[in-house]
Amino acid sequence: MKIDKVNLIDISIISFLVMVGLSYMFFTENKVSTLYIIRCYIEPFIIYFIAKNTKWNIESFNNFIIKIFNFTFWLSLYGMFQAHILKDVFLMNIGYPTFNGKLTNPFYLSGFGRFQRVVSTFVNPNMFAFFLGVIILIAYCNKSLFNNIKMKYLKFSVVIVALLLTFSRSNLIPFVICLIFYGLYNSKHFGLNIKKILMSLLIFMIVTSILKYNFDIDIINYFIKLTQRTISLEDTSAAGRPIIWRSAFNRFKDNIFGIGLGKTGSKSVYIGNEMLEPAESSYLTLLLDTGIQGFICYIFIFVSIMYSCFKNMNKANNIVLRDMNLSLIYLTLYIFIALAFSNYVLDFEIMSVYYCIVAIINKIQKNSKNLAVIHE
Repeated sequence: MKIDKVNLIDISIISFLVMVGLSYMFFTENKVSTLYIIRCYIEPFIIYFIAKNTKWNIESFNNFIIKIFNFTFWLSLYGMFQAHILKDVFLMNIGYPTFNGKLTNPFYLSGFGRFQRVVSTFVNPNMFAFFLGVIILIAYCNKSLFNNIKMKYLKFSVVIVALLLTFSRSNLIPFVICLIFYGLYNSKHFGLNIKKILMSLLIFMIVTSILKYNFDIDIINYFIKLTQRTISLEDTSAAGRPIIWRSAFNRFKDNIFGIGLGKTGSKSVYIGNEMLEPAESSYLTLLLDTGIQGFICYIFIFVSIMYSCFKNMNKANNIVLRDMNLSLIYLTLYIFIALAFSNYVLDFEIMSVYYCIVAIINKIQKNSKNLAVIHE
């Protein structure tokens, strides 16, 4: 395996890892249990460097993503089946967290009784939604990849419905923003693909109608009510977030170099530490875990990825490479916004998928001079 040269993204990642190490050495108290938090930060970047130094081409990348997408389709079907046929009792029986004879609150749609949010095989609905958003965007916004998916309109409709049934606002907001940017860019440069839009809408309407009339799941009505509860702050999650964010930021102002690893978010409880701040934002978690220095380094990772994508789009010698870089821009925008609303930065499984995709696309771009030019 030939080791690739260090680039701007690599430097950004290494700089951040150094800041994590410094926080661990100088500010972290319980160093043994906090090794798990170190793993959460480091593992996605290990995957990145492995993928970066592995042989990839457009065909192998497309096959890789298509296989993940097909698996995601089956995960989505199972998730909806579990939530609305097997219901919450099934999750309780296999060991999901319970309180007062039912699942804990995050598994239910607030204000709708025991209406369970789709979780599939993941730890919680938000994490499943985060994963779905990543896979949908990288597959849907990459034209050559999208066209190679069998029964693509049906599968995408099912996966998007599963995403909606997670009722994860922290993922749906950035997801919709990315789709708006995607639509605006395409309409300006290539014109809208009317067939793609109409087919997607038609099958989506069929799937949602089946859910409404056969399972009494009216997605549109639920979202209207959820929006009303969010705006009026009747929803406990929406009402509590600003207070949590303000508390975490105030603590950061008193500790600008961080409070050390393993004291922020639910993972601090998982490793047996006292949770000083829930944070409920990856950026606040970064500020408290690694200080202002670590936060700046992590933001610069996104900046370097975006810079690389825009530069590669201009240098791309074929349409496929251009679309791959463009899809990575949308994916990075989604990740960047989603991290603001939850502690996803510590969900190393999904962040590993993202950084793996970053590495593969940059690897293919680097080798693009050996590829045949595909004319538009």
